[in-house]
Amino acid sequence: MSAAASFELLASRLASLPSTLEQALVAPLPGGVAQRERLRGMARYVITGGGLSEGPARVMVALLRAAGRDARFVPQSAFVDWSEPPDAQAALVLFSQGLAPNARLPLYPLGAGLARGGGAAAFGLAVLVTAVAPGSTGMSAVAARLVEAGHLVWTLPPEREDRLLLRVVGPAVAVVAAVRLAELLAPGGVLTSPAECAAWADLPALVAARLVAPAPDLFGAVRRSVAFVAESRLLDLAMPLRWKLLEGLRVPDPPVWDPLQIAHGPLQAFYEERISLVLLRGSPSRQDALYARLARVLRTAGEDPPHRLVELRASVPGPAALVELDAALDAALLETLRHHPLSLDDWPSRGEDGPLYDVDPDELDREEVRR
Repeated sequence: MSAAASFELLASRLASLPSTLEQALVAPLPGGVAQRERLRGMARYVITGGGLSEGPARVMVALLRAAGRDARFVPQSAFVDWSEPPDAQAALVLFSQGLAPNARLPLYPLGAGLARGGGAAAFGLAVLVTAVAPGSTGMSAVAARLVEAGHLVWTLPPEREDRLLLRVVGPAVAVVAAVRLAELLAPGGVLTSPAECAAWADLPALVAARLVAPAPDLFGAVRRSVAFVAESRLLDLAMPLRWKLLEGLRVPDPPVWDPLQIAHGPLQAFYEERISLVLLRGSPSRQDALYARLARVLRTAGEDPPHRLVELRASVPGPAALVELDAALDAALLETLRHHPLSLDDWPSRGEDGPLYDVDPDELDREEVRR
C-alpha cells in the first residue's frame, strides 16, 4: 500500500471515530449485576495491556488510585513467570484489542493457563476488554473459555482495525472503557462534577469537532524528535498518546515531562537538537505560568527554530479532556503525515517480530525445560 493509500485509510478510520465512541459510551457493561458487584467488591486490581493497550490500562490505574482504590499496572512480560500467590480478593483487568498471542500471557495464571486448562486461579476475577467476541476458534476461543470459567469479557467496537500498524479507533474506545470501568469501581470518584459528566456525554461531538479543526504539523520543515509536556492534571493520563506517535510517525518513544522536570536533565539533553515539544494543557490554571517560563528557556526564534512548541489544549474538564486531546493529536498526526508521507502498512521489521509477538505459554514452558 502506498503512503497516500495508507493516509486515506487512516483518515477514513478517524472519520468513523465519533460514531464508534458513541457506541462505546452506551455499550452495556460486561457480565451481570452480580458479577459487576463482585468486581466492585474486590480489594485490589492488577491492570495490564501491551502496545497501544498499555495506554488505557495506565489510565484506569491512575483514575482508580486517584479515587482511593488499590490498583497497579503490571507489564505483560511479568506474567511469563508470575509468582505471586493466588489472591481471591484481586481482579485482573486486561486490555487487548485483538487479543494477540502474547496477550494471552496475563491470562496464563488463571489456572496454569487457558492454553492447558485446570489449576488454581491466581485472581478472584478477570476482565478482558477487547474487540474479540467469544467464539469457538482462535483468540475468540480464549475469550469463550474466560466466560465459561466465570470471568468477564467486554467486547467493544471496532470489530477489525488491521492492515495498518497504527490503530486509532480501538485505543480511543479502550480509554472510554477504562473510564467507565473505573467509574463502576469507584462511583463518583472519576466523574466528580456536573461539568465533567456533561463533557463525557458530549464526547462524540467534541471529538468530531477536534478532528476537523485546523491542526499543526508536528515536525515543521524537517523531521525531528517529539516529547510531551503535561501539566500535573494530565501527566498520569498522557500514556495513550505516546504510542500513537511511536507507531504513527516512527519517532523514538516520546517521553512525557512535567514542565519543571525539564530543567533537570531533559533540557540539557535536547538543547542542541531539533525537537518538537507537544504541550498538553487543560483548562486555565496557575500552572499556565510554567509554560510561559518554559518558552523562555527554549530556542524558538527564527523561521525554522530547533525547538518547536505545539500546544494542544482541552476545552473540557475531567477524563473527557484526555479523549479530546487524543483527537487533537490525531488531527495533528494526519497533518504531519500529509507533509511527511509514510506508508503505515509497510513498517521496518514486518514479519520479523514473531519470536516476541507469537508467544505461547506452552511453548515457553517447553523452552524452559530444554534449557
